[in-house]
This record gives sequence, C-alpha cells and structure tokens, in this order.
Amino acid sequence: MTAPDKNEESLSEMFDRGLGLQEEIENSPEPSNSPEYQNKVKKGILILEDATRFVSSLDLFSRNENYKELETSHLKYFLLPVLLADLNSRLTEGERENIVEICQIYYIDFLTRTNDYGFGDVRIPVLKTMKKEGDQEGSEDHQTKPGSRIPDLNKMNSEREEKMARFREKKEVELEIKRLKELVIDPASRDDDLIRNLQINMIKRFRSIALEELDSLHMEIDILHHRRELRAGRVEAEPVKPARPLQPIIITKDNLQKEMYGLGYPSLPVLSVDEFYDHRSNI
Repeated sequence: MTAPDKNEESLSEMFDRGLGLQEEIENSPEPSNSPEYQNKVKKGILILEDATRFVSSLDLFSRNENYKELETSHLKYFLLPVLLADLNSRLTEGERENIVEICQIYYIDFLTRTNDYGFGDVRIPVLKTMKKEGDQEGSEDHQTKPGSRIPDLNKMNSEREEKMARFREKKEVELEIKRLKELVIDPASRDDDLIRNLQINMIKRFRSIALEELDSLHMEIDILHHRRELRAGRVEAEPVKPARPLQPIIITKDNLQKEMYGLGYPSLPVLSVDEFYDHRSNI
C-alpha cells in the first residue's frame, strides 16, 4: 500500500474527533434526553458519516485482504459502523423503529466486515424489522406468544455459556485497552506495534458490544411490534393479575407444633408442612 497522503491524514483527524465525542458521550453523566447530550450525539454522527464517505472514496480496504496485511493507520476505520450504531441508538428524536433498524444495519455491517478480515468468525444475527401497518402477521417471532413454545434447554444453555465467555473476554480486553492507552500517552513508549495492538483490542471489544446490542435490539423490535398491535386493536392486553400480598408464614412440622407456635404469633398464619404445600399449590 502507498504511504498516507494529506487526505488520509485529515481523515485520521476527523475520525479521532468523532471517536473522542463517542467516548465523551458514553461516559457522560448528562441525562440522555438533554439538549446538550443530544447535540453531541448528532454532531458525532455527522463527523463519523463524513469519515465513512471519506474512507469509501479512498478505497482503503479490499475484501480479499486479512487485517494483518493492513497498515496500522487504517485499522481504526473498521470502527466507523459500530460507532455510528452506538450514537444512533442514543437518539431520542424520530421513529424508534427506524432507529432500531439503522442500528442493526450498522452492527451487522461491522461484524460482517471484521469476520471477512479475519478478526474471528462469530455467528451474525439477521436483520429483524417490523411489518408495515396493514400487513399480514409477520415472522414466527411475531406470531408466537410468549410462553407458547417449549424452550430448547440445550440451546438456552449453549447461548448462556457463549454470552458468559464473551463477557469474560470483553472484561479482559477492556483491561488491556486501559493498559495500552496509558502507554500510548507517553511519546517515549509509543510505537507502531503498541498502537496496532490498541486498535485490534478496541475492535475486539466492539465486536462483543455489537453482539450484545443486536440481542437487545431484537427484543426491542418485539416490544415495539406488540405495542403497535395493541394500539391498532389487533391484540388484547393481557389482564393484570392482582399482586399476592407478602406475608410471613411460620412453618411447623405437625399440628401439635402448629398449636404451640400459634400462641406466640397470633397475627400470623401458622401452617404445618402439609398445609404449607397445599397452600402453595392453590396459589
């Protein structure tokens, strides 16, 4: 590859500005619906969209390459779609279903691209959208009522183990990123290998985040769909069951102990073991 020119240097500055804003927003104590917070989000989106157009015009990536063949200065641009997904997910204006779809597209693009370049081979969830108004009932996910399917316990255990492994890996990667950032600050210790290692670990961290967020966005799509069906009168709201009042129960071994303990707790229900289980089965 050719050495970076002035255009690529200005692209680098643009990207760093967008990344800095995303990190500031991610760690911001401001309310997410405040005008200041939302203005930062919109500004970050515009900067990163411009950087994405810039990368496309420079044609920095080729699908038949591995990330190990790429220059260190180009690695960070893999983060563009995932950063845009993160910022778009924080928008409070506009139709939420449109925002959810856009975020999914960005996350899927990021995971697909990083898979293609050899960062790993994760299973990428499909894009999940809502049916338009007036359409027939959609996918199996929308047709199936909660609790109507027999859960696949093996699949649930496998997914749980996968998520736990991903969580542990993400925590390890975050510690490594923190260590590398502290080293990069010092010009005396900064070199290409150090910066490259930092960029690769940032990509790994965001791959875990992208998978987590896609799971959340899929659940949100189901919730948005159900709310729309409720508003349109196509489904009925489930009746709210009255809450069972909380009350301590003294459990005794038999009726003799029940009579004895009942004297000490006149205002509380005192049940024998058999009565307790009969009581539970009737709730």
